[in-house]
Amino acid sequence: MRSLLLLLLLTLPAGAARADADALRGPVIATDDLAPGFPAPERIPTGVLASAVKAFERGDLLTARSELDALIADRRVWGSDRIGAHFLLGWINARLGHHQQASANFYRVRKAEEHPLAEYATYLEAQADLDRGHPATAVQECASYLEQWPEGRWAGECQLVQADANADRGLLKAAVEQYEAFLEANPDDQREEGVSLRIARALEKLGHHEAAGRRYRALYLNHKMPTTGNEAEAALARLGASGAELPAITDEDLYVRACSLRRSGQFDASYDLYCDLDARNPADGDGATPLGARLDNERHEFLWRNRRYEEVGKNNAWVYDRNPDAPDAADHAFWAMRGFSRSGRFADAVRYQQEGMRRFPNHHRFRRTEERLALLHMGAAQYAEAREAWLAWQNVNSRARRSSRVKFDIAYCAYRTKDYETAATELEEIAKGTD
Repeated sequence: MRSLLLLLLLTLPAGAARADADALRGPVIATDDLAPGFPAPERIPTGVLASAVKAFERGDLLTARSELDALIADRRVWGSDRIGAHFLLGWINARLGHHQQASANFYRVRKAEEHPLAEYATYLEAQADLDRGHPATAVQECASYLEQWPEGRWAGECQLVQADANADRGLLKAAVEQYEAFLEANPDDQREEGVSLRIARALEKLGHHEAAGRRYRALYLNHKMPTTGNEAEAALARLGASGAELPAITDEDLYVRACSLRRSGQFDASYDLYCDLDARNPADGDGATPLGARLDNERHEFLWRNRRYEEVGKNNAWVYDRNPDAPDAADHAFWAMRGFSRSGRFADAVRYQQEGMRRFPNHHRFRRTEERLALLHMGAAQYAEAREAWLAWQNVNSRARRSSRVKFDIAYCAYRTKDYETAATELEEIAKGTD
């Protein structure tokens, strides 16, 4: 958006060659003379293009559109100013869903062939025509764009407009070819998933069920948006019920899906699928599989990233308790503490925090973590122990000794243990220091 505004502003002339400066600046409004309830000065039409641009920049699209309509209708802007006004008016109308008006304004800019915005307006006119229900016109306009600017900045966008337009017209084979050409030319485009879904839909409508199934299968297993995975799953069920021959989905494939579900925020579904795979694929013993070993190695990652915090605590606590002298015991104690604290089991979190501080005082996970211990004690409502931890933190940290927050927590812990005299004294000292 900002680059668009800069480009627009750069096209405006520095001087007013076709009108005197006072006319361009518009009338001066004395704000002291405004009647009560009169619109704010920045919302009063001033009759200049700069005012419309400012309204647009602050997000007041209706005021900007009103300003621009008046400027163009009254013929108060000419030349490059007028082209810029048409472009901005087209942009605003497109944002407001008035695609017919947007198309008409972009057409005016496109006809100014030497104008810097002509190329962009050509693409935007085609998009507006597609949005207003004229796909054949959009195809022709994008064909003109690609002929004039084959390597243009919006060439890829025009390819998508043509593909969408052909899909709307029922020319599905042409649409599939154009979608695939776009993906081949833009393999890293962030819309790859959505374009692939459009290809699958078109192939299904064409009756190419096996080809559509392969597309849906790939999206079912590997996607970033939950809606994509849901649609692909429903499509596979639909195609399977119709008798289409679809490739089998293995447990290794489902592992990919479990990762995709996790990335797309479907945490419960991801964890449930992980558990199913884990139950079918032991990591050791009879029937052990490579996938089982991988799932076992990634158990912590699946638990933590799927927000199964209590399971993180339990799993790491079990590993730690089984062998507290293992090389990675400090890490397991740390993650047991993190899992239990994130799930609200603060008493258990305190236990593994204390274990780590006692047995691994120089490990980076537990070095100088008295503040963490104090917070965990407070979470567990262990206020006497929390007060001791806060005092210990003050003893080793100058910042803690100066912190009024830490001083308040120490006094608060005294209050919660019903040591009201100490709490009152300490709170009075804090109050004196804040004057």
